[in-house]
Amino acid sequence: MKKNLNIILISGASATGKTTIAHELGKHWGVNILSTDDIRIAMQKIHDADHPINFFLQDGVFENSSIGKFLLRHQEVSEIVCKGLRAVIEHHVTVGRSVIMEGDDILPEFAHDMEQRFSEVSAVFLNQEDKETVRANVLDRGRFVDNIPEESLQNLIELICADNHRLINGARELGLKTVDSKPFETLGSRIKDLNGFLALRQ
Repeated sequence: MKKNLNIILISGASATGKTTIAHELGKHWGVNILSTDDIRIAMQKIHDADHPINFFLQDGVFENSSIGKFLLRHQEVSEIVCKGLRAVIEHHVTVGRSVIMEGDDILPEFAHDMEQRFSEVSAVFLNQEDKETVRANVLDRGRFVDNIPEESLQNLIELICADNHRLINGARELGLKTVDSKPFETLGSRIKDLNGFLALRQ
């Protein structure tokens, strides 16, 4: 039997388990995964050279970024990335191909708009408020944290937690689905069991 067409958006701050759970669900449902990091790379290449934006974190950002400055910068980048995501979603709807898209650039307002426009789209935002868990996940992943001072690591954790607060509050205000990352062992089943969440069934 033909699979239902579903486009699933998994968002949340860094170190919440988006990529891991997206691949788990993708394997379960037999669909491809798209990371917003790939869209960032594409948008970085084509973005107007007269208005340059650093789409990725660079050395020193953890020492030099205040929380407010970091969130504003992330919002600006995400708004650009969502323009690319919109085109990809529209393409998948047109050709009838299911996909799971994951990344912290999927903004609540964008996810809400996509759910309103396309019945095939369903979004979920992962919530992780525990700083020790965030720290453990950051260290386990290893990105951007090799040989950085403890003070910089602490600042990074504060930035991630602030970003988590921004995304989860925005999602809840718009009535979007949210789910706690912990316990991670049951995250996949809890996402699949969300009330009203689209599932890719055979």
